[in-house]
Amino acid sequence: MELSSNSIPTTVDYWDDTNTWWDDFHHNYVDNNDEAAHGHIDGKFAIIVGLLGLDSQHGVHSELHPVYAMFVHVQDDPTQDKWAFFVRNWGDEGFCGNDDEPAYFPGRRLRVLIPHSGPPQSVGNNVWVYGDNEDEFNQQSWTFQNANEGLLLTFNLQDPSKKDGFVGDLTINWGGIILAASPRAAQAATPQGKSFRSVTKQEDEDVILKEKFAKLDPATQKLLVKQLKSLTHHPAAKPKLGTLSTEPLPERPQPTGKFPAYAIVKPVRDTSAEARRAQRREAALAFFKAQGVE
Repeated sequence: MELSSNSIPTTVDYWDDTNTWWDDFHHNYVDNNDEAAHGHIDGKFAIIVGLLGLDSQHGVHSELHPVYAMFVHVQDDPTQDKWAFFVRNWGDEGFCGNDDEPAYFPGRRLRVLIPHSGPPQSVGNNVWVYGDNEDEFNQQSWTFQNANEGLLLTFNLQDPSKKDGFVGDLTINWGGIILAASPRAAQAATPQGKSFRSVTKQEDEDVILKEKFAKLDPATQKLLVKQLKSLTHHPAAKPKLGTLSTEPLPERPQPTGKFPAYAIVKPVRDTSAEARRAQRREAALAFFKAQGVE
């Protein structure tokens, strides 16, 4: 399972220092090796919203790429559930395609039902908003409400071109009335520079850069990763409390015609991301040359 986007900075970089499950997964599992990452997430129930397509770059097989939302059931307990999630309405297909794939959900809203028989007693949340512009991503909001089948979450997103999103954890105690809890404070900054692939990998690793990187000693590897990360700046993610929705429960959308059309995806070439990727690659090659790595 690969979580990196070929946008720069990568999506996971926005999740740094949020003290969320995804922040921990990024730095303590994905950055270590694929085996550690698989061991931490394989077998868990997940709800995924993504663009269904065929990957012809790695043999022809179906895939959901990009993933716009992912909810992982990280603790399954009859009285208390924990879910880790991220939500956005943009993304790309990494090495499998050159375009950005913005999703135009109706009303820029994405709704997800957390399944359970019965209403929750309380919802503790550690939810953050992120993006390149703090004024923009702070305009996002999310709500929760009881539904007959569980807990309905509604995420109000910005236009896909803003490239904003949500990341967070939910702790759901099942029983009676919903009470919102304050998000946890972010812990101390997570040490960076652990993995070269987190700043150079684009689903398929650049073999040339990977081979050169392997010739560096660990301290020099860490220095390179730090320098590459410094090329791109974005504001830190901010906590975002959810609110209890008092709106009537929405009706489930019904498909029209032969196939459902709940969202429209319009591929757009992301020239700015292409330029940033090229900038990082050139910076890495210059670094290797300065270190005498051929």
